[in-house]
Amino acid sequence: MTQLRAPHKQSQNGFSAGRFASKMGNTQMRKKIPALRVLRTLLSSLGQIIFTVFIAVTASFFALALVPGDPVSVRLGPLARISEAQKEALREQLGLTDPLPQQYLRHLGSFLTGDLGYSYHQKLPVAEIIGRQLMPTVQLAVVAMLFALVLVLLGQVISRAGTQWGVVSYWRERVLMTLHTLGVSAPSYWVGYLLLMLFAFKLGWFPTGGAKNFSAVILPATALALPIAGLLGQVVDAELQASERTAFALSSRARGMSRAGYAVRHGVKHAVPAVSTLVTNIVGSLFGGAVLTETVFARPGIGRVALDAVVQRDMPTVLGLVALAALLFATLGQLLKLLLLATDPRLRANNA
Repeated sequence: MTQLRAPHKQSQNGFSAGRFASKMGNTQMRKKIPALRVLRTLLSSLGQIIFTVFIAVTASFFALALVPGDPVSVRLGPLARISEAQKEALREQLGLTDPLPQQYLRHLGSFLTGDLGYSYHQKLPVAEIIGRQLMPTVQLAVVAMLFALVLVLLGQVISRAGTQWGVVSYWRERVLMTLHTLGVSAPSYWVGYLLLMLFAFKLGWFPTGGAKNFSAVILPATALALPIAGLLGQVVDAELQASERTAFALSSRARGMSRAGYAVRHGVKHAVPAVSTLVTNIVGSLFGGAVLTETVFARPGIGRVALDAVVQRDMPTVLGLVALAALLFATLGQLLKLLLLATDPRLRANNA
């Protein structure tokens, strides 16, 4: 009997060893699969960013090239006393006499090497121009975003202060909805003109332009913040109303917490995921509105440089700014996508 059991025992040990090795192999494979998925997702995001920048730069180049006008004539002005031969020599020096595909490939090759080129009008490297004018625009965008958040939070607190749970004040809701609609629909440059006429020219409370001190950024930041506050206010209001119907809100109500207190302490956190999906729209509103706002208030910044470059047909500067904007928007969009994939298991399952 002992001789008969020995092979069975040996085979059982062999089977256990094989099963253990199989388990170890499966565990290592499961560890490799998430790593491969992460690598694939990162490479896909990087490819989408590069493709977005490429499409934006290509579309901007051909769109500006098809616009009537000569960069040399615009640069010299109508009163310049210069012969056509000298103008032609200047065009040849700037490479404007080359065929359009050759100009495009030259600009694209410079971008691939990290060289944004030289401005036709300012005769400076485009990277240096962007570096000088970036900080005033960033300052304006940050202050405008802070103003927008304060306005949204203040509006939600006022609309809920002194009201009972489950009771909606008709007039407060109507006023808040009207303000949201006006904020979204009112152009920032029009609001800027109104603020400039009232608080700068008539009352003299703020400077009419420039960027010498913090008081010079208040009016343009307010004009830029109102559309963003209108957009965020609609989303935050809907999310707060949904949050007030949750079990946690009922327990907060049972503990004696007011609606306004709940909105400030807990309700705003409930609205963060919905607001995070609007990051690209908000950044687009900030930098898109900065183009006209900086012009209205005579502020230095990227927006004013972009407008001047388009008017002067300054191709290298336009392409450099477009590349910067496309890189910013694409990167933010992909970071948001990665953040949602990391926090939402349903999206990870669909992306598998």
